[in-house]
Amino acid sequence: MNKIKELLDYQSEISKLQYLINILNWELRTNCPKDATNYLIDTITSLEVKKFKLETNVTYKKLLLDCINCEQFSNLKDEEQRYIKKL
Repeated sequence: MNKIKELLDYQSEISKLQYLINILNWELRTNCPKDATNYLIDTITSLEVKKFKLETNVTYKKLLLDCINCEQFSNLKDEEQRYIKKL
């Protein structure tokens, strides 16, 4: 499989978790019923742990290095290359 595509798919999972976390945090701050607060906090915490595990996983590091070392990497725009290297 294309290394860049693999990285994008992995990064997409991280982004989806962050999106859900943002929505649930907004819900918590705006109109969460008091009796649902603890459940919502537990849910947010669970998603944050999953996101953290994805971001610190050895697989993620390997995907990043494989992507940087693949042939297609040199075909990316400079901004895209910098972004991937920064990750």
